[in-house]
Amino acid sequence: MKNFKQYFITYTGMGLLALYYVSRFFEIDFDYLLQITIFILSGCLLLKLFYWYNIGKSSERENLLRFSFIVLTYFLPIYMIIQEPTLIIDLTILKISYVIIFTFAFIGMLIERYLFAMKEKIKENL
Repeated sequence: MKNFKQYFITYTGMGLLALYYVSRFFEIDFDYLLQITIFILSGCLLLKLFYWYNIGKSSERENLLRFSFIVLTYFLPIYMIIQEPTLIIDLTILKISYVIIFTFAFIGMLIERYLFAMKEKIKENL
């Protein structure tokens, strides 16, 4: 597992996102969890962008997969967390939205694993 740091960043973000959604799902109120979640997810996003910038050249397919990963794993959850206080919807719909957004974030994480596997295959073939 050569990409341990990258996996750790992703799992940290996903773990904190899961903690936030579980606390909101069961209506448990933690002080400053909203701000901490947004800050950590934004930090994870910046670390990923710096890592990908340092990698160098990529194919269009890889860039599309990276963009999909970023949108599903970071932008969508951050946007949902920021917009949540201004939403005027039923509590049931909000909980369903949490499940959908977390599912999208999990799919994004699987996309990243596929990207890392694809990079490893390319390195092995050289």
